[in-house]
Amino acid sequence: RDERRDHTHGRIWRITANDRPVLELPDFSELSVNQLLDQLKAPEDWVRLYAKLELKTRPKEAVVKAISKWLTNLDTNHADYSKLQLEAMWAYQNVLHTSSNLVETLLNDDDHRVRAASVRLASVRRDKLPQHAEYFFTAAMDDHPRVRLEAVRALAELGTLDAVSQIANVLEYPMDRFLDFAIWRALRDNQDVWFPLVKQGEFTFDGNTSQLLFALNSIDNSNASATLINILSKQNEVRTSGFDLSDAISANADPKALDYVMQWLLSNGIVADRDRTAASINVAISASLLNKVTPSDPRKWVSTLKDAGLLQQQFKAIAAWKFVEGYQFIYDTAQKDGKHRKSAITALGIIGGQQAIEVLSPLATHNDPDIRAAAINALAKFALERSAEFAALDLASTHSIQGRTLPPILSQQTGIKLLIQAVDGKTLPTDNAKKAISTVRSTGNPSPELIAALRIAGKVDEAGWRLTQKLKESLLGEVRTSGDPYLGESIYRRKDLQCMKCHAIGGAGGKVGPDLISIGASAPTDYLIESLITPNSKIKENFHAIQVLDIDGQITSGIVIQSDDNALVLRTAKDELVKIQKSNIELQKETRSLMPDGTVDELTKEELVHLVSFLAQLGKVGDFQIGKEPFARTWSVLQFSNETHRVLNRTGIDSAAKSNDAFVWLPHYATVRGDVPTRELPVFKPHTQANPVSFLKASFEVTQAGQFNLNIENPAGVLMWVEGQPTAMRRGNATLTLDQGRYKIVLGVQHANRQQEAVRVLLTPSTNSRGQFQWLP
Repeated sequence: RDERRDHTHGRIWRITANDRPVLELPDFSELSVNQLLDQLKAPEDWVRLYAKLELKTRPKEAVVKAISKWLTNLDTNHADYSKLQLEAMWAYQNVLHTSSNLVETLLNDDDHRVRAASVRLASVRRDKLPQHAEYFFTAAMDDHPRVRLEAVRALAELGTLDAVSQIANVLEYPMDRFLDFAIWRALRDNQDVWFPLVKQGEFTFDGNTSQLLFALNSIDNSNASATLINILSKQNEVRTSGFDLSDAISANADPKALDYVMQWLLSNGIVADRDRTAASINVAISASLLNKVTPSDPRKWVSTLKDAGLLQQQFKAIAAWKFVEGYQFIYDTAQKDGKHRKSAITALGIIGGQQAIEVLSPLATHNDPDIRAAAINALAKFALERSAEFAALDLASTHSIQGRTLPPILSQQTGIKLLIQAVDGKTLPTDNAKKAISTVRSTGNPSPELIAALRIAGKVDEAGWRLTQKLKESLLGEVRTSGDPYLGESIYRRKDLQCMKCHAIGGAGGKVGPDLISIGASAPTDYLIESLITPNSKIKENFHAIQVLDIDGQITSGIVIQSDDNALVLRTAKDELVKIQKSNIELQKETRSLMPDGTVDELTKEELVHLVSFLAQLGKVGDFQIGKEPFARTWSVLQFSNETHRVLNRTGIDSAAKSNDAFVWLPHYATVRGDVPTRELPVFKPHTQANPVSFLKASFEVTQAGQFNLNIENPAGVLMWVEGQPTAMRRGNATLTLDQGRYKIVLGVQHANRQQEAVRVLLTPSTNSRGQFQWLP
């Protein structure tokens, strides 16, 4: 019994190990500076702590000089080299000295704990680090949540609008409760920076509705919709921010707020920007469908949409708001060739019922793949068994569109069982069966029973990569001796692998998986091999997917992006954000990685070696390290269709820089170097076959007005439009004077006039210009 035990202090225990002696506490006051520094190598935290505290009492100049020498003498091959550097950084801090070179080195360390600690130190000593803001902005996009957490707190103390924007951007990465609170606190603390500008309609978090609503909720705004309506009503003219505000109102609108949004869009918005009005009406109707809200007078808005010529939105409104008088119009439109046929078919999926089945069934075997896909997907919303039957018929056809028809069925609780029944006894083309298996695996719910049924129907064997120690060692050896990272990058960019759909490199790409900007510098090669062949065995922290079953039998798999008391937001394997009301969730469970097994099964061993070699170089010094130059990395490319080709022929190629319902733009990403390969692009041949042309589009936001230089590398045959206006270039250079706001550039790449196979676009503020900007994803 310890003599200090009493009724106040309770039991006091001293625990010791039987097989080793008790550590003796050194007399730190008797140790020299160099001896104290050697104590920083001790494994015990308390020893290192007391050593640094003692250094604090010694002469500063002597300590700084000794630390510098101690760092120089460290073994760079030591397993804890970066941790020892970190101890030195904290030792410097104890005597109020800052080494900017050491801080920068540790900010780029492979260990997230070291990076996080360095961000905290940089925040504390920002007065001694001229580039501290750049450190924080970069750290906010780090792969690891702990680093992002430190960056959020550091940015919160900058007190600038750019910092607020970057704090809100962290919401786009996987979240946990610590980050959620940190962002909430940071936005709350900086409300004087952003809220007055929101009220004036001058700032809307880059038009990101979820970020705007999160920010408003952070300042205890109990009725965000009412606040936003008040802000919008005070705008004397229609601005881009007005549409952003209307989208934010729609997200949680009650019937009265929904009426206000429709009134504003169809009275004010449509006069200023018809295309943006149509997009915002779609947002409003989709939100009302999700929240089960109907405007007070659906007839009024259906009629107004018709008068405005917004038939696509009219169909959607009739279906979402159950305006029965308009159903016949949709039935008739779905059965006739025409511009709005697919919109009518989609609306039938919301209406449902026997008459909708009768209209959709013949269309589910239509020769036009777009009509066929729309009909099968519409049936999946209310007649799942019929949808599965038609999807199986499509799988047996020569030109299957399984990638478009299977996911909506697989997302339903009984969809897998119905598909197994539908393919039973059928003979499928082998390639179709293989593609279907890949689709099933990519859903996050890879049913072994369905995969087996598809293998039987398509006579597909189970050949594929199986990870063994022998294979791993063989691949490691070949990566070292014959791996070509340049070939590996071309394999990574192949559409059939869909790597870029899920992963970004330096922000260019999908957000389903972690950004691979530094994967080669932070992960050993054997880890990369295992991640590719058995992705479920290597899941990065905060990228574990969850699977949600709602009360309607809908299954959604994805990464948690945001969660509050009312709703859950998931990022799915399609890189889409899905909001689910928590009151509608019947079952929720953690599941596997969203990266499907078998992703690399179709690669040869040589191709796999090159792919691993490329990933192993990412982030290392050399050609596969993302630089600091602001190249445009995220683009959209205009897809070929007969209708798009007809529009360009009729109105000229300048129309590619303007909005048109016929145009479909899909994501396209630059290489690590920043090049945009032009040989991959869809081509159009308007008026002449002699000079085919492709179109690229990128967007950026000017946060501070000024003059900017835009440079296009390899500019031969390249035309440019800025905000829809032709813009002249001289040897690939253009000077732009821009006010604050968002801008869109479109490039027309004329292939007949080009020798090079890529373009690279760099935008920078002009010399002495105070302009600031950022490329938009």
